Amino acid sequence: MVLQLDLMPRPILELLYLRRAWRIAVDIDLPGLDPLPEIGASTLPDAADRFLWEVRWKKKWKQAWSAQTAGQYRVPGTDILACGTGHVQEQEDWTSEFGRAGFDGAALTRWEQKILGTYERESLRAAHQEQVEPVIIAAWERGLEQVTALPWVGFVSQRLGGSQLVTSLSTLNDAQRFRTALAQWIKDSPQ
Repeated sequence: MVLQLDLMPRPILELLYLRRAWRIAVDIDLPGLDPLPEIGASTLPDAADRFLWEVRWKKKWKQAWSAQTAGQYRVPGTDILACGTGHVQEQEDWTSEFGRAGFDGAALTRWEQKILGTYERESLRAAHQEQVEPVIIAAWERGLEQVTALPWVGFVSQRLGGSQLVTSLSTLNDAQRFRTALAQWIKDSPQ
């Protein structure tokens, strides 16, 4: 049995940081961040072009998930159906495409370190508990291949396509909540 665990994919983490720092794409229904990032010197490059920056962010959000997910899926926080390649190496990050204007990379790095300091020591604690293992196996038998964990607040269980579960780091690190997330993934499986 092989199950890929993807903790905080960098392109997605970068977009979550920018969304918070620039206060854009607030119409996308995403869980809050835990812990909250310090925005540092990050500011929207040109307030007059807010709409353009939001369009760019939403485009990159969809691209980031398309690189993470193979096959058809619903873009997290939206009602958009997309078809992903699952080829992470084809993805261009934000700064390569749009530059560093308004982007405090050091603040992003500090946030990433803060997250790792909070969760790294506890990673996979829940997955190794006896009460979770049977549900992991059942999900894997129904096609689960990848679990992506992000620094979101509270319980999160989102099915992405036929083989991926998106969850929060706090859900992943709590045996009962991770078991519930896996059970929800199984329940949401197409029949």
